[in-house]
This record gives sequence, C-alpha cells and structure tokens, in this order.
Amino acid sequence: MANPVVMNLEKGVWHKVAENVTKGYVHILSSGGYSIKQTYRVFEGDAPTGDDEGVVMGEYGSPISAVSGIDVYLFSEFSEFTIRVDL
Repeated sequence: MANPVVMNLEKGVWHKVAENVTKGYVHILSSGGYSIKQTYRVFEGDAPTGDDEGVVMGEYGSPISAVSGIDVYLFSEFSEFTIRVDL
C-alpha cells in the first residue's frame, strides 16, 4: 500500500488523482460545502473534458474498486477542495 497523498485542487478542472489503480479510497477533507464529481477512465484513456461526465461523490468520499487498472478523476464546479487518496 502506498502512502496517503493529500491534494489541494482548484475548481473548474478535472484532476487525475489516481493512476492505474484497482483499489483505494478518496477522502474529501474540504469542499467548501459543494459537491465533488468523480469519474474514471481505463488506464491511459482520454481524460474527461465536460463537467457533465461525472457523478457526485458521497459527502465524505468514495471507494475505488476495479478489476483492472483505472485512472480516477475529480471535479468541482464551484469551490477549491482538498482530498486525501489512500491506495
């Protein structure tokens, strides 16, 4: 298991927060009270481009679970946010 990584991410941009993973957890540390969207792509697939490509995460985070490696992306339209990724 890798060490947890804390990231401060800006609003309005899709951020790749995990690459080629099959399990883990994304914790929302702060979101300014706004929802954060998540999506995934097969490893080395094209990154998302539209804000309509994700689904809203749970209030505190979301598990990562896949049979083969995926890249995980997060997006917030209204606020900067901080997350922690445990792999």
